[in-house]
Amino acid sequence: MTAHEPRATREVSTRHLAPLLEEALHAGRTVRMTVTGGSMVPFIGHGETVELIPPAAHRLSAGDVVLARMPASDLVLHRVARIAGHSLFLQGDAQSVAVGPISRDAVLAVASGVFRGNRRVALDAGPMRVAGLVWMRGAPIRPFAIRAVRSGKALIGLHRRRPPAGAPAA
Repeated sequence: MTAHEPRATREVSTRHLAPLLEEALHAGRTVRMTVTGGSMVPFIGHGETVELIPPAAHRLSAGDVVLARMPASDLVLHRVARIAGHSLFLQGDAQSVAVGPISRDAVLAVASGVFRGNRRVALDAGPMRVAGLVWMRGAPIRPFAIRAVRSGKALIGLHRRRPPAGAPAA
């Protein structure tokens, strides 16, 4: 492959992706993956790429966005809504109900950033961290705010690219 040829990409199902993610994260590597689904709107949208870091490199707290293995499903990317001892309750930003409890051991990674085009936006610090915490506390107004964001994007013609089949759902 020459420097001018595009990199080959490969679609991988979450069933096959989880062990690869776990291996890379256990080795201390940072991983990027494309998100599918809309449960993390407006902070992470369908087709955006998130940067994941090993959970051991981050002290988990309410407001963190984590990639976790749910007991009866595949991997999910959700925000930590509440911590009770060794258990976590997770909630998508576009959802009104937290799920759990799940063990802290079910957390495979922490999302440290999201890529918007070629720009990395930190999720674990600064304005996005504060906005995520405020968003979590504003549960009663979320459905109205999400509709307003989606309507605004439709009005100005913003569309997200579709991620590859088999990418983990958000």
